[in-house]
Amino acid sequence: MDQQPSSQSRTGPRPEVTALIEVPGGPAVRGKVVKVDHHVVSVEFPRQGAPLIPIARQAVVAFSSADLDKPLSARSRVIYRRDEPDLLHYEFQFSAIDGETLNAVFRRRTAARVKPPEVVGVTIRAGYDDTSPGTSSVLNDISLTGLSISLGSQGETMLHDKERLLISFKLPNQDKPIEVIGIVRYRRMAGTMIRYGIEYDPKGTRDYGSQEERIAAYMVKRKIETVQQTLGTRAA
Repeated sequence: MDQQPSSQSRTGPRPEVTALIEVPGGPAVRGKVVKVDHHVVSVEFPRQGAPLIPIARQAVVAFSSADLDKPLSARSRVIYRRDEPDLLHYEFQFSAIDGETLNAVFRRRTAARVKPPEVVGVTIRAGYDDTSPGTSSVLNDISLTGLSISLGSQGETMLHDKERLLISFKLPNQDKPIEVIGIVRYRRMAGTMIRYGIEYDPKGTRDYGSQEERIAAYMVKRKIETVQQTLGTRAA
């Protein structure tokens, strides 16, 4: 969504991310990711059962979270350890390539946007009680706080006096459609189309929590794909 209010960057991941550490010759141990900073990831372990890894030792880290379809694994090197009464705090350093992927996935801003690689149709209605076919539009981009769509002049004529809208669309590779109440924050010309910037209304949306989770999962998938495509282009 264009022209969004600025938000403070997150240094830690959202939602909670766990890290499964595999050290050559040792057992795999699970910890909590507390910070992602460029290509360095900080992980905390409960002191009891925590791994004792020498500085400079290599380790494979497999990241898991509700946003990821499957664990994201990368090779790292231990560069820091801090001993506390109840915790062991480690920092793992990753390659520049893996670091870009980790940052794209875990250091997202609340309002960071992703663009679908294919056309996603969006149906707009006045509300849950509106049984009409609705107005057709196309999804431009989507974030955790809102989205932007493009529609024609006929659609704008029908919606120009509406502030709150019921937005329905189906994200690629997801079985269930997303259906949210949105508040129109701006309208502007974009070539021959009219572009709407829409902010979600969590309180007015039915089952908002589960729909937000599906939007977040799609955003992570798209970010991984985008980073991998960019890195593949550089390598070529």
